[in-house]
Order: sequence, then structure tokens, then C-alpha cells
Amino acid sequence: MQGKENNDIFKIISKNIPNNFIKESNFIDNHIYSILNYINYNILFETKEINSKNYISEIAQRIIQNKTIKDLFQTNIEKQGNSSKDIIIEVLTSDVLEVNDVDFMDVINSKLVNIYSLYFLKIILTGFKDNILNQLLINKNYEIFLQNDFFKNIIIKYFEKKTFNFVPPIKLGINKNNITIYNGLQIPHSKIYFDKIIKYVNDEINERFIENENLLRKIYEDQREIFEMTEEHSNHMKRFEDNILVELNKYDFFKEIYNQTNDKIKKLLREDYIRYYAIKII
Repeated sequence: MQGKENNDIFKIISKNIPNNFIKESNFIDNHIYSILNYINYNILFETKEINSKNYISEIAQRIIQNKTIKDLFQTNIEKQGNSSKDIIIEVLTSDVLEVNDVDFMDVINSKLVNIYSLYFLKIILTGFKDNILNQLLINKNYEIFLQNDFFKNIIIKYFEKKTFNFVPPIKLGINKNNITIYNGLQIPHSKIYFDKIIKYVNDEINERFIENENLLRKIYEDQREIFEMTEEHSNHMKRFEDNILVELNKYDFFKEIYNQTNDKIKKLLREDYIRYYAIKII
């Protein structure tokens, strides 16, 4: 292609790049089901409402129907438009495709769909992996987090993420990408911080806790010994609580929730911990 012909072609396809392509093709609504089918879900804590049989349908519908979440997805996908120009140039300069080929625009559209599908899949998988997306879509009270600066920042950073590192690499194929869903958790990132505290308790508290509990199993001769034992046991328990509280205060996540004047998020944290504990022991 040369001169004016080349310029005319770029004008013809300009409506297909980035912003216009995503909107005009109704990309999210038309491709969300196929993209979600590229994931193999291991759903923990299944319920009648959310389970392996209906999960894809539930998530797809909630993305389509939730304008706030859908707009965040769309904005993020559109930002990747610059990379699509290289693909279009590649097609335009290809020796195997003529400008007057009837499949010309179909090839461009197909390549754009593949580009955006892969990126959309990366966003979704990251959201599941980081325990953000499932919470936003399943939690009916998700707006409470968008009204909180700390959690809103977590959510916005997720939707603005541009680089991803997946091992093994992501594949556009049915059930090719494994992910575990901790269903029932309502607070974004809660699992991540529960895991940090659980690890601390396992590494630093458990052994001392067991030793302390063994004090109760000993046989004592008189009341004085029993009194001293119970005092010692109580002091150790208080020390364990203080240690854990110090550890909790190392993380802005917990400090933010504890400093809330609104008790709703505090209640959600307690509920999340109970559900996560149940998931861990089942």
C-alpha cells in the first residue's frame, strides 16, 4: 500500500482502535462468557447461590449488570490500545493480505479481539488471585469499600494495573488457567492478611501456646500451686494476645478497619475470618 491509499486505510480502521473498538463492539458483554470459560475454577465454600455449576454465569451477569465495575474494566482495557496499533501495522504491511480482500477488516477485528481478550483475562485472573474481584462481585455491600479511601485505593490500583507476571503463562483455551476462589469472603485482600497473621501465629505462638496449655494438664498438690499455675497461664495468654495485636498493627489493612467509626466493615472482617477459618479446616 502506498500514499493516499495507505492513509485511507488507516482512516477506515481508525474506528477499530482502542476506545471506539471496545465500545462499538460491545466487547465486554460479547466476550465475557468465553473469557471466563478460559479459567478452571476450584471453588471453596460452595453455597446454593454460588457454586461450580453456576459460577461463570453469576460472575458474567454481575460484571455486565454492575455499571461501576464494568466501566472500570472498560477503562482499563481501553488504555491498552497503544499496543494494538502495532498489530494493525503488521496486518497492513503483510504480503499475504490485499487491501481489497473481503476479509481485511475481519482479520483486524479478530486480532483486536485476541489482544483485548488476553488482557481482559489477565485482569480477571489477577482480581481472583489477589482476592479482590470475587469480593466486589459477590458482596452486595461492595459500595462500602468504594466509599472508604483505603479500600478504594486498593480497588483502583487493581483496575489500573498494566503489567502482569503469570507462571505458567496465561492461555486462551477452555479451562487452561487454574484459580482457587475463596467464596464468601467479603473484604478485598482479607485472605492475604489472614494468611500473614496465621503464619505469624504458627511460627511464633503455637509452640508456646501448647506449652502453656500443658500447664493445665499437670497434677498439682495444693491450692497454692493451682493458683500460681492459673496466674502463670493467664499471664501467658495475655502475652500471646498482646503479641498478636502488635503483629496486627504492623499492617495498614487491619489498622484501617480497627480505626473505622463505621462498625460495618469491622463486622465484615469478623465474618470473613470465621468463613476463612471454616474453609481452612474443612
